[in-house]
Amino acid sequence: MGSLLRAAALCLLVGLAACQQAPDISGELEAYIYERNNATVEICDCPEEVGYATKADCDSALLLSLEQERCLGDALVGAEEPAQGYLDCVTVELIEYAGCLDGNPCGEGRFEACTTDYLNAVDACPQLPSDAAAAFSGCSP
Repeated sequence: MGSLLRAAALCLLVGLAACQQAPDISGELEAYIYERNNATVEICDCPEEVGYATKADCDSALLLSLEQERCLGDALVGAEEPAQGYLDCVTVELIEYAGCLDGNPCGEGRFEACTTDYLNAVDACPQLPSDAAAAFSGCSP
């Protein structure tokens, strides 16, 4: 009973936020992975423009594996709160990016405008802490 009272007192001293659980970001991460892979499918519709001989080669190299998906989740442990805003924002931008690519035929310049707009939009999103960002970006091709 004494340790329970000490824990409650500690919560009051350091603030309620310190005693709350991190938000569950599994839904946001799942949506991000889905939309990232969807954008990859659009990119790989023109494999030669991104350095691959075939769509299958491109998909194999760029679609996230289960191991990479787990890595993304692991990279965000301890940074769930900022990750929630980041993932929500970037996922919306991935949807826009895939739509932009889908609306442009294969050929020179297909990626330029879409990619520039996507990167600018992602730069405006809430950002991850630097250590989480480095670990997160290290998970994908």
